[in-house]
Amino acid sequence: QRSVESSASKLGIITHSVAIPLQLSQEDASNALNLLKDIGFRYYVGIFFRSHFKTIMPLAYKMGIAGGDNFWVFSETQLQLITSPETVVGGTDLAQAVHGSAIVGTAVGGALLKGTRFYDAYISRYSTLWGSDEGVKYLQSKLPLLNVPINFAEGTAPSNFEPFLYEAVVALCLASCDAFKSSPTSFFTANDLFQSFTKTTFDGLYGPAFFDSETGDRSSDSVMYAVYNILATESIARVEAKFERAIVEPSTENLLTSEKFVWRPLPNTSFVYADGTSNPPDNLPPLERNEAQIQTVGAVLCISFCIVLLALSIACGVWTYKRRKTKVVRASQPFFLYILCIGTFILTSSFIPLSLVAFDIRDDVLSAACQSVPWLFNIGFVLSFSALFTKTKRLNDILTVSRGLKRVVIKPIDVMKPFFLILTLNVLLLSAWTAVAQIEYRVVITGDSVDQFGRNDTFIGICIPTNRLASTVSEIFLLSINLLVVLLTSYYAYHSRKASTQYNESHYIAISVYIIFQLSLFLAMVYGFYFASLNPRLIFYIFANVVFVVSLGILVPLFVPKVIALQDERIKDIEKEKKKAERLTRLQRYDELRSNEGEGDDKNITRVTEKTTSVDFISKTEETSVDDCVGSRIIILSERESNELLKNELSTVMKENKQLVESIKSAKESIKSIA
Repeated sequence: QRSVESSASKLGIITHSVAIPLQLSQEDASNALNLLKDIGFRYYVGIFFRSHFKTIMPLAYKMGIAGGDNFWVFSETQLQLITSPETVVGGTDLAQAVHGSAIVGTAVGGALLKGTRFYDAYISRYSTLWGSDEGVKYLQSKLPLLNVPINFAEGTAPSNFEPFLYEAVVALCLASCDAFKSSPTSFFTANDLFQSFTKTTFDGLYGPAFFDSETGDRSSDSVMYAVYNILATESIARVEAKFERAIVEPSTENLLTSEKFVWRPLPNTSFVYADGTSNPPDNLPPLERNEAQIQTVGAVLCISFCIVLLALSIACGVWTYKRRKTKVVRASQPFFLYILCIGTFILTSSFIPLSLVAFDIRDDVLSAACQSVPWLFNIGFVLSFSALFTKTKRLNDILTVSRGLKRVVIKPIDVMKPFFLILTLNVLLLSAWTAVAQIEYRVVITGDSVDQFGRNDTFIGICIPTNRLASTVSEIFLLSINLLVVLLTSYYAYHSRKASTQYNESHYIAISVYIIFQLSLFLAMVYGFYFASLNPRLIFYIFANVVFVVSLGILVPLFVPKVIALQDERIKDIEKEKKKAERLTRLQRYDELRSNEGEGDDKNITRVTEKTTSVDFISKTEETSVDDCVGSRIIILSERESNELLKNELSTVMKENKQLVESIKSAKESIKSIA
């Protein structure tokens, strides 16, 4: 026991010892095994007597600390017991408990020692001595009660006990001779014999034999050891050597090592553990990770908002398609609105793979999800924001040309070149990033908390690039390009802030641009100063907020005013239709009254034939005025009524002329301020 603890301490291995009484009862064994089970280790070294072995191991199997994921190592005293058929065969609890275990003992048998000079010499003398009639007769004379047969040693090899017994007798005889020679008298003391014994050396079975000067024990360096594998089934139990301790031969490869021996696997063999494989079990129970994961509730909530934004992007796209022929949508160009919807959809979807780290999913799936995040986020951002950049640039181009009071037509394709350039640069940088620094899902330590075995038990799963430097360079280039686009778009939006456009769209574009501009500055500051020290959970929620703000900052200012404007126009059309219906009702009532009165003789009223067109058709397009659908009538009025009518019409025309003059004056002032 002390040897095991001392060797383990030198290797930094933590050990716990549990003592058992010499007179071991079932209750004592159960108490000792419960202590072992509470410790939680899975590697055990069993040092006990034969009776203890038969009591402890079946009980250990029943308690779940033998067999399966556990690994036991026994001392050499169990070697003969294990191979005893009545002990472990027949599918007993003992057989299942020791199957796949190991025994550390001295190397015995021709498989390990044959070919060595000392072993071959020993076997030769062994065969010569016990294979001769003289040797057998000598043994029979010393052991008359055993009835030793003549051929007792035929076809057998020495057991692991016999060489040590032989060498112990030889060492004791040599030490006695030396003590006698060193003594001034014909007698020597026990201390003299001990001192001579510790200094004795000779060639034994394993080579030069020598002893510890303090304890008198055989030095472990003078013995060859092996690791035996216990294989116990219902039909057979056997012990096979799998490793041997070999002397390290001096060479240029091991000049820096202080080890004299090395454990070397035997050729064409493999150690079989209790589970039937050659994979050693973990020496400790599975780590119960106190994973500081993204809280599942928070992740589900964020995914719910994400789904709402995805649905909003789809709804805006469908709304644009259905209203693509209306004046409101045509004024904003459906092509750019489609790009905005697609961009925000891809941008929003980038949050879904990142949120998967909050769930128990395979690492390869999570690594693929981590790799997709920068692609989805950057491509979505470029698509949506480049559309804003293109619209503001187009408006500035129109204002620049209008300074010369020239008529200009700028088509969407004329300003799409910067859009494709920005998109191409992002794709190239993302491809290079993926090639040199893939992003993988890894579980990293996040705290100083440890379990009872000293293992860190606080972890978190995050996305980490395989090449930190290359990833940082790629991120900086991407951030620089996209930030430059944000700055240019902000400049164009500010430059055209006073431009009068239909439905005041430039005003709402400027709102979106300024929201994203401020958010970009915030992210740049966080990334530059605090990103490395942020908690992964905080980064997760920051990213979620960025996705939500950017998506809403694009969709809400650009689509909500259009929906409201279209609704207002519908309300105006409904009002016009109501007025038209009321006017038609009055005219019909008037016709009925005139027809009832008949022809009169009033000189101030001249009756004429009236012509009425059908008013059942009501145009729903913005290009057709509601008044155009009213039936035409010729009515002769009195002089006083004619004057009143002319006066009202003249007043209306004067008001319209005044509004037109003010509009022209405002347009000139806008052009001067831009110039």
